[in-house]
This record gives sequence, structure tokens and C-alpha cells, in this order.
Amino acid sequence: MLTDIEGSTRLWEEYPHDMKHIIVRHDMIVDQLIVEHGGRVIDHAGDGAFAVFEQGDPLGCGVAIQRALQHENWGEIGDLRVRIAIHAGHPRAKRDFRGRLANRTARIMACGWGGQILVTPEATRAFPLPPGALLEDQGEHALKDLDEAQSIQSLTHQSLKWHTFPALRSLSNLPNNLPPQPNRFINRLDELRRIADRLSDPNCRLLTLTGSGGNGKSRLALQSAAEQHEKFPDGIYLVLLSPLSSAASVPTAIADALRLNIYGRDEIVVQLVRHFKHKRMLLILDNFEHVMAATELVIQLLQGAAELKILVTSRQRLGLPEETSYPLEGLPFPQNGGGRELEQCSSMQLFVERARSASLAFSAESEQPNIGRICTLVEGVPLGIELAAAWTRILSC
Repeated sequence: MLTDIEGSTRLWEEYPHDMKHIIVRHDMIVDQLIVEHGGRVIDHAGDGAFAVFEQGDPLGCGVAIQRALQHENWGEIGDLRVRIAIHAGHPRAKRDFRGRLANRTARIMACGWGGQILVTPEATRAFPLPPGALLEDQGEHALKDLDEAQSIQSLTHQSLKWHTFPALRSLSNLPNNLPPQPNRFINRLDELRRIADRLSDPNCRLLTLTGSGGNGKSRLALQSAAEQHEKFPDGIYLVLLSPLSSAASVPTAIADALRLNIYGRDEIVVQLVRHFKHKRMLLILDNFEHVMAATELVIQLLQGAAELKILVTSRQRLGLPEETSYPLEGLPFPQNGGGRELEQCSSMQLFVERARSASLAFSAESEQPNIGRICTLVEGVPLGIELAAAWTRILSC
């Protein structure tokens, strides 16, 4: 279970003195109800709680938390709206709850609204519904993970103040053409943070991820866009440039990606600028090195649409004054080629995950030194790691 106070940053800015006492009271209520319903608090992250229920009644706890918080007098701030997400599964390691399960629960919670309880079918199969509670199917939703859609339900109860909410804030409810990915995104947390900072900077309108082929520029661009989707309410669109034979085809490729009907006598570039003009959108131009002559088009789009941002992946910089360049290297790898612990080395983690996909019999424990050496030999390049891991179907490390 994850909980989070909606709009806490604004509340802290407007009511700094009151929030000190409110957070203490909030934590006391949430922690007590979690324990009463058979769970335990692992941590308080930000202005919320991270709790685990190995048994007990997490769904009833979610209702009880919302009921207690919604009927509490919070003084001048008015309502304290908290969103809750509940997911279920088995951790890979015993009592290691900070993994993919927690990450997915956080993604689900980020879709919700204050006062809402979001649960997954995995949770409702594992634990009984509290008396008087109802489930409302919210459908399948693409989350920031991009690897697979998640079925989400909303848990409501007659004792709660709020029963209707806007559409979930997921990728599925945002205009986009981001493709689902066959595998989950591995690490690169520092890179994601740096790219997020640049995309949040009003002065950065054109960001280029540069690096050699196979370094994971495209995958990082997609994940970065998914992480920032709330900042681009008018959509995020990916344009694949590698299939194009010339720069002259780029405007048509952009229009096709946006499913934009081009008509009339105006040039296609003029119609693109008109479409982007008042929209807060992110345009991803992937593999720009194939169409370097199209830099003039990039300038025209940026000059004609003040809210548009462009994220480029390329083996080289575009060389434009408006450009911010972010050079990308391979994943961190063991410098001595040895068996560094998997938890500390994202290149080794990537190898293990891809090897497990290639061979159900693959075991990483006895192979750590060899895995570390392989990742060192390919210098942490993701494509090299994936190609090597595929051989574990027929070869040992």
C-alpha cells in the first residue's frame, strides 16, 4: 500500500506552520489504522506511507484511512485529500519489498486523485472486499513503465465523502503514440532525473541525447517522456526517422505520427506549426543522424510554437544555438571485470533480466564473476549486453 497527500507542495507553501502539525496528525492516523488492519509501515516517503500486508485486511484499511482523513477537521487548509494504491504480488527476495512491486504500486498511485483508492485485480483476488464496498473497473492503463498495461479498479464505499473522480492520469488517457516495450526499464535513475530537470526548464526547448549506437538513447528518451507525461497535457509523440530516405520526408513523418490530416494549399510545415502553436506537447525525433539536413524544420517548429518541446536522439549534435546536448554513455560496469554485486551494477542487472528471458534455467548466483566480465568487455553498452545475454540459451556465461 502506498499513500500520498495530493497537492502537498502547494499546502506546504501556503500553510507552512499548519502543515507541520497536520503531517504529524496524518501520520498518526495512517500508521495506527495500518497496524490495526494487520499491516506494518515500512517507511514514510514524502507526505505518505509505504506499508506491507503479508496478511490482514489492506482493502478495509484503505477505506478506513480515507474515512478517518475525510472526516477529520484540518483547520484552514480545508480538506486533506489523500490518494491510495494497493497492489499484490510476491517479492523476488524474502522480505525485500522495495522492488518492482513497489514501483508498480507507485505508478498506479500517480494515476489517481485525492480521496481515491486504486486497487489491482491482484489485490482483490488476494484479499476480501470490506462490507459495503464496491469496485469500479477503470480499464487497462499504460503506466510510466511502458512494458505492460495494468488493469486498475477504484474502490468506493458509502461512508466516504467522494465517489466520483476525473479520468485516471495515465498514459492511456493522454494523447500519445508511445509504444509498449517488451522489457522493463533498467536503472538509469540519474539520467532520468537529469533529463527531467532539463525538460522542466523553460529555457530548454530542444534537448538532444547523443551517443554511439546501441547505448540506449531511444529507450531512455521513451522512458523520460513517459515519466514526464503530466507536463505535456496536449500529448507526447514519437517520430521514427531511421526508415526515412531524406530530410524532405520528415514533415510528412511528423504528420503521420500525430495522425494529422494535411489539406489545403498551405505547405505541410505551415500546417504543422499551426497545429503545434498553442499546445504544450513533447515531440520525440528518434535517430536524427539519418536526416541531419532537417535542422531547419526543427528551428521553424520551435519558433512557431512557444509551448512545444523537442527531444532528439542522435549519434551527433544538431549544432543549433537552441540545443541542449546530453551525452549518454553505457551502463555502469565492473571496472576490474570481476563479480561486483548485482544490486550495485545496472549493467549486470540488465544481463540477468535478459538472460532469464532467454533461458528459464538461467541462474545468476554462480555466474556473477563471468557476468561482470561480460559487461566489462562490452563496456556497459545495453545492446551488447542484450546480444550476449541471448546466447545463454545454448552457452554458459
